[in-house]
Amino acid sequence: MAKPAQRYRPSPRAFPETPPPIEYAPGDQVRKVDRDGFISFKNRPWRISKALRGEPIALRPADEDGVYAVHYCAHPITTIDLREADGEACGLVDNAARRPQGPQEEQQQQTALL
Repeated sequence: MAKPAQRYRPSPRAFPETPPPIEYAPGDQVRKVDRDGFISFKNRPWRISKALRGEPIALRPADEDGVYAVHYCAHPITTIDLREADGEACGLVDNAARRPQGPQEEQQQQTALL
């Protein structure tokens, strides 16, 4: 039986040093996600995702009035509903700070309660 190292073959496809720039359609409204995961749209902050920090996203009108679909490249991410009273959170919400990340944090929280 052959070992994985014996079966390995380099890919014939070239891997680019830098990915190509992201381009959106002319009708898209493009915003850059800030370092905290927010964009500004229609004079309101909207939380998108910290995972997309520094990346351009596209906003496209949806079928409903006041609703926009948020896309990253060709992928739909979430929607923004301008009819909502509070525009801070939409779609993906970062809640890592509220969740324990391991047994050490759980122990620290339990010790703090004693």
